[in-house]
Amino acid sequence: MAAGLGRLGIPLLVLKGPLLQQRLYGTPVAHPSSDVDVLVHPRHAATVRRYLRRSGWRFAPENMLLWRVFAAAHFERPGVILDLHWGLHAGTHPSVSLRRLNQALWDGATRADHGLYEPAIEPLLVFLAVHAAGHEFGRASWSDGIAAAARHVEDWDQVWAISRQARVEGTVRHALEVAVDGRDPRPRPVLDGWAGQVWAGGTWLCSGHFLPEGVRAGFRDAIARRTRPGP
Repeated sequence: MAAGLGRLGIPLLVLKGPLLQQRLYGTPVAHPSSDVDVLVHPRHAATVRRYLRRSGWRFAPENMLLWRVFAAAHFERPGVILDLHWGLHAGTHPSVSLRRLNQALWDGATRADHGLYEPAIEPLLVFLAVHAAGHEFGRASWSDGIAAAARHVEDWDQVWAISRQARVEGTVRHALEVAVDGRDPRPRPVLDGWAGQVWAGGTWLCSGHFLPEGVRAGFRDAIARRTRPGP
């Protein structure tokens, strides 16, 4: 996939998966993983989605209706899940709320030997913290990744500058307390200030989280049968 998109001039940036584990732990199998998360520029999103469908990837039913709002879509092949992002989201916070963090990941990113781009460790740590906190630290491997990334950080001033610019400083500090100091996670808005409450509440309603899971599952199945994503 990376080679094919590379021939089209489309860079892919690694967010999570075995390649990230190789970078943080020195092995791609530190934690069980069947999914890979990559980030592309928004202007390339439609091209990449078309390329994936032509290459045999299946648009997953779990995407629901707001996949465009969250700027991410799941694609499946036997044994592998690809999470394609053209923006960042965390929990119920849509991609528009994390545009500054998105840009920080691209700033200073370098192309690795495997052909994909990797962000600098400082914005990567901020992203991992935001992702884990936005999903309420649902997997122990997410906290492990934060702790591992923190051990690689050389410029903590940059970590806090990126966090403040992206309005997630409180979340990053909280995530480090959970991952490094072993404190119990507690729910908190991902974004600092009143904006976190507004985004979290609004998209929670729009995503249908007030409905029972069985009802939401029915919507996902219906969408999978009837919806074919366009460019």
